[in-house]
Amino acid sequence: MPDWIPISPTLDRTGAFAALSNLPNAALLRPVPLAPTQAPFGIFTETERVLDLSMAAQLGVAAVFDASAALQTRTLTHEVTVHSEQDTTAPVGGLILGTAWGAGIRTRIDVTRINAKVKLSVGAIAAAASMGLVSASYTIEGMGLADPFILAMLPGPGRFDEPTRMRISAAIHAVKQRFLLPRRSLTSVPFRILVSNPSAHFPSPLGKARAQLFAMRQLRLGAPEAAALAGAARHALNGAVVSAVYRGWAGITSPTAAPSADVVRKADAWISSIAVE
Repeated sequence: MPDWIPISPTLDRTGAFAALSNLPNAALLRPVPLAPTQAPFGIFTETERVLDLSMAAQLGVAAVFDASAALQTRTLTHEVTVHSEQDTTAPVGGLILGTAWGAGIRTRIDVTRINAKVKLSVGAIAAAASMGLVSASYTIEGMGLADPFILAMLPGPGRFDEPTRMRISAAIHAVKQRFLLPRRSLTSVPFRILVSNPSAHFPSPLGKARAQLFAMRQLRLGAPEAAALAGAARHALNGAVVSAVYRGWAGITSPTAAPSADVVRKADAWISSIAVE
């Protein structure tokens, strides 16, 4: 099911998303351009999205992390933007089905010591952090804000709780009224992409491990990469991880070539060594 997910607006020198530079077809992963007749700042919206820290890091929304932190942290993005969207029927680079272009403010809240009873929304996290039920920190990113004065209006990073939420809300409201709604001092940037099954393309550490194990099992069965990728798609597993196992670990460069008997034996030994069947 296609879903809109936040991404770092930074593009490389070729116009591809810098955050996606480690994916297959990275050079092709460019934003879907707006139609010539589309207004660059069409609608005003406020949206929230919860990501695991691993996915957030892969999209350039969160900082570098270690695996243990990724398993214990959730990232909530709260975006206040004026933007327009454009989609396509042919995924760009095999991944991007649409792009949201515009300008605004993205608040990222990282939540650790997660309490299962706490709803992951801005207000609930602030209240829970104030009561000591969770630990939360935040950063604020300006997207497409051309006037340096706008960024000076926003609070710096720090601990997130109810008093902080109120200060951030007041600052965002001021930026909204003075710049976003009147469309002043704004530059249109690509800050959100439409992707089919995002968790398969941007796996958590557990998702990556599942894809690696699946690839090893396919090698043990003697399946070529193309067949393994088709199976990974049916099981919503990350195809890039499967390809990395075939091409990096097994040294198979043709998608239709069957693994050699030696590779099959090594895959079987690898699976046996971790006692997984």
